[in-house]
Formats: sequence, C-alpha cells, structure tokens
Amino acid sequence: METVTYCLFNQQYVILFECSFSYQIWQVMVMAARSGLQARPQWEETVNQLLSLTGNRNRRRLMLLAWQSTIYSIWRERNLRINQHVFRSTDTIITFLDRQIRNQIQSFRESRPRQVSLLMQLWFSTG
Repeated sequence: METVTYCLFNQQYVILFECSFSYQIWQVMVMAARSGLQARPQWEETVNQLLSLTGNRNRRRLMLLAWQSTIYSIWRERNLRINQHVFRSTDTIITFLDRQIRNQIQSFRESRPRQVSLLMQLWFSTG
C-alpha cells in the first residue's frame, strides 16, 4: 500500500500511468473500450496511440471517452487520498468508471439517440 500511496501522490507517475495502480486501471479501460489498442504505461506512447486511432468512429470516440474518464478518476482518487484519507481499490474505481462512461454516453440520448444506442452496444459488447 505504501508504494501505491507514494506513486499516487507523485504527480509525474500518476498521469503517465507508470504507477502500477493507475496502469492497472488503464489496462482494464483499454480492453473495455475495445479499440484494438494495447495499454502503454508511457504518457507519450499513449497519446501517440490515441492521436493515430483509425477505424470505426464510435470505437475511437469510446476510447477517447475511456481515456478522459480514466485520467479524471485517477486524479480524483489521488485527491481523495491526500485530502480526505479515503482509499479505494482498483476494482472500486473501475466500477465507478464503468458507471461514469455509461452516464456520459446516455447524456447525449436526446440529441443523438442513434449514436447513443451504438455506443452503448459497443460498450456492452464482449469483443
């Protein structure tokens, strides 16, 4: 736990997914988004992968949403640990991320119902 705490408090490692705690979460989210990417712990490699995403537009959108949500959640976890001494497991954060992504997709329902349906199907698909 001490290593996880240090690595989450060290800003350099949190954002770069070089911390095993945050990288574990990132790996699950990359698989869940079904983008065909492989999770990388290095920030620059991750950004380059995201910039060069090709193929299905909805898969790209879902991958970028997963990336944004993962960064937000890891940073939120860091702040909770520092300021409120709340420590959550990777499984808890992944469950939170799944719910958050579903909610974000659903927030477009009125303006883009077809796209929401496709994104939700993709998110729930098994590969």
